[in-house]
Amino acid sequence: MESQAYMIDDALSTPSIRVEPSTMRGEWGISIGEEELFLRAERRREKWRMRLYALWEGIKPLTPWITVRSLEELWASETLRAVLIQECGEDEWWKVLGRVVDLLRRESASTSMGFEEGRGIFNPESEVDSAARELLQDPNFLNYVREVYEQGVEIDQYRFVLGEQDAKLLVYILSLSAKTRWPQSLWVTGDSGYGKSNIIRVTLHLMPEGYAKVVSYFTPGALRHGRQNYSLLFIEEWRSGLEQDVRLLSGEDGCYRYEIAVRDPKTGEWTTQTGEIPAKSIFTTSAEGLPSPQLLRRCWILSVDESEELTQAINLQKALYRAGEIKPADPEFVRTLRRCVELLDPDLDVVIPYAPLLVDIAEWDRTRLGQFLDLISIIAWLFQYQRPRDEEGRIIALPIDLLTAIQIGWRTLRQSLLKLPERLRRVYEALPENSEGIGKTTKELSLELKISQSCVRTYLADLKTLGYAVSSEGRPKYYWKSAQVLNSAQSIIKQIKWQEIASLTEKALEKASPESVEFYRDHIWGPLYTSPEIRHFLETHETGLFLKKEEKISEINLLKRN
Repeated sequence: MESQAYMIDDALSTPSIRVEPSTMRGEWGISIGEEELFLRAERRREKWRMRLYALWEGIKPLTPWITVRSLEELWASETLRAVLIQECGEDEWWKVLGRVVDLLRRESASTSMGFEEGRGIFNPESEVDSAARELLQDPNFLNYVREVYEQGVEIDQYRFVLGEQDAKLLVYILSLSAKTRWPQSLWVTGDSGYGKSNIIRVTLHLMPEGYAKVVSYFTPGALRHGRQNYSLLFIEEWRSGLEQDVRLLSGEDGCYRYEIAVRDPKTGEWTTQTGEIPAKSIFTTSAEGLPSPQLLRRCWILSVDESEELTQAINLQKALYRAGEIKPADPEFVRTLRRCVELLDPDLDVVIPYAPLLVDIAEWDRTRLGQFLDLISIIAWLFQYQRPRDEEGRIIALPIDLLTAIQIGWRTLRQSLLKLPERLRRVYEALPENSEGIGKTTKELSLELKISQSCVRTYLADLKTLGYAVSSEGRPKYYWKSAQVLNSAQSIIKQIKWQEIASLTEKALEKASPESVEFYRDHIWGPLYTSPEIRHFLETHETGLFLKKEEKISEINLLKRN
């Protein structure tokens, strides 16, 4: 005890390394060195929580959270001592720590142990912020989101999303896009009662309050009235003939503009009224068909799973919930996920070093390659707390961002590339290849696919409109394919030159920050070649992101820390 007391007194001598109060991204703490280290400090009731970060390669935690009841207990932290010795040297670490203790004591006294508005150290919201920032630094972030979908949430009723492994995470990523430089829109198709709106409702529940506006139908009145400061517009059901009532146009800043026909009450003449929708992303559902070609170009087309197996699993979970055997996701964890979205910087740009290598992996049209690159960018942007930056401050997308984009987006992207939801694909794939041979009639297709002739006629009309089917003249009409099926995800993954992609990423890092290459090398090469799961995915597309973690969210309990 005497030696420790002596060290505490002696530590009040001034260190040669600069140590002073500072802020980082709005959070109070102590800067050590020339913007080299940052000690984030939080006071919670009778305890202190602290964590040391390195700043020279982005924001990298050097220690776990350290909790102490008194500031003097910091001297007993072996973890903090070891890091300070490594970063500051044997002769300086104790002086630095003494200065830290002194500054924290002064900060505590200056606020009279109160909760000063806007100071990160006493901000009551900092507990949620802390959990959110820690979650954003976790590579398994999307796994936690997926588990929330499966556990379910309480909204107007208990809602959850089983199955749809790639679809639900894609909807989550696309909803985030409304906050980015790459806003995306979504068209969910499927028969009534199969969860088209449900998957979107659960997703929007994970977004911050006020993020989205929900309307039952899209009418001129809905455009001109109500709240006008939302990022995403969700139209629960796209009415047939809507696009004749309201014409949607692309705005220069990524927003939508609209044109509607309005009759002058005095003259009786029709005029065109224009306006702007604040939302950069539009989500909608329809059981009737596809949107117009203009809107189709901006949409991802997603088909919900209508299998009997999934229906049985959904009914079982509903029954277990009613029996009290399962509970929804922790509302506090959902609150943390919402805060995560708020903490993401919307202005950050992303550079994809390997983008040129993706040009030849599929028969892209003029818009879908851009959508795929946007998806990679949004994923890298989501992981902005974990990604390196180039000399212009842009996030550098890593190969794992490409792999994640394929994992969660390949099925829907393939539908979008073909402009075909699953129901149309079934009809398309049942059509004969050669228009010079014998075609198939609606009756034959109906019997083969076991769907009604009226549905077959609707789907064939859509296929003809999109240019994927041709028909004969006269009656009965015969139908054939008029386009090739694109490659599957497995074949596309095999085409990708993963080694070249990793090499280009490493070169981009060397140019931006040579000293950071070694740190990120495992992030570049490791997931592609050293991980058995990723290697297996590259061969079979069966593992990777969707491997379930042993820990459940209820056991993570990010907010209930000492």
